[in-house]
Amino acid sequence: MTLVLVDVTDRVATLTLNNPGERNTLTKPMVTEIIAAMESIEADPGVGAVVVGRSADDPGRTRCAEPDSRQWAADGHMDVS
Repeated sequence: MTLVLVDVTDRVATLTLNNPGERNTLTKPMVTEIIAAMESIEADPGVGAVVVGRSADDPGRTRCAEPDSRQWAADGHMDVS
């Protein structure tokens, strides 16, 4: 599954978080995809703006829940004590 979708239309890049089953929680794989998408967008001289949103398949209210503290703490990037 692609966790981050990118569409560029009329100089606007739309970056869509696409993991509604997990409430778009910021996991390491999603952050990696966000960084790659933003680097690609930044390199595109045809993009003048970026919009971040959630998948249309998202049944709830969540755009992005929070970091997955278990994943980030395991690598020492977050103190969960």
